[in-house]
Amino acid sequence: MICKSCGADIDDKELLCPYCGTENEKVAKEEQEDYIESFEQKKKDLVNIPKQRINKTTKYILLGVAGLFVLFLVGMLISWIVAGIMPDHSLDKQKKQLAKLETYYDNGEYIEMYEYLEKIDEYGGAYEKYYRIGNACDSMDWRLEALKNEQEFIKKLDLKTEDVATTLSYTIEELVKVRSWEMAEYSYEEEEGATYIRKQYMNALKQYMLLTDEEIEAAVEQYTDSEDLMELAKLAIQRNKE
Repeated sequence: MICKSCGADIDDKELLCPYCGTENEKVAKEEQEDYIESFEQKKKDLVNIPKQRINKTTKYILLGVAGLFVLFLVGMLISWIVAGIMPDHSLDKQKKQLAKLETYYDNGEYIEMYEYLEKIDEYGGAYEKYYRIGNACDSMDWRLEALKNEQEFIKKLDLKTEDVATTLSYTIEELVKVRSWEMAEYSYEEEEGATYIRKQYMNALKQYMLLTDEEIEAAVEQYTDSEDLMELAKLAIQRNKE
């Protein structure tokens, strides 16, 4: 071809004229088009690479989410099964315990009932009746024994009125407690046990302290502490000394 600038005869594939350095527009255009085409291809490749990676990552994420969802469903299913079984099991256990406690209660075996309560170590409103009566009966022996011994001491020794009043308070306090249950209309249906406890203490006070029903009832009505029992103690000392 002829260089348009200097008129020299040059090769058609030469980018520049070897004589004047003028650019061969045809070759330059072809190279530019090749470069642009190559650039566009590389750009497409670069765009596709992240998409492929995203597709793979998305696939793994979806698989992971699906796996977690399956585990969640299995966990929920197990929870529903356990929730359905455990309450029934617990309820059945409680029914058996209460049935046994009620048998002790009906037979008047209050100490055995209390020992069983301590063994099973259960609490709550369903057990309150048995705890009330059982606990009161568990402490009854030493309280009644204290009254009996006090009578012997009164006869043999010159006891102070305050000491006798203190001993009386051990019993009067329990009668006050039983009276509070009565005032609450035996909210835990403990009337039978409460009646038994009251009878034991009333009989002991009459037998060992030689007090009347009216005197005991009056003491229970006004009791707040052993100071309220001083007059009752004086009566017990006087009558046991005669």
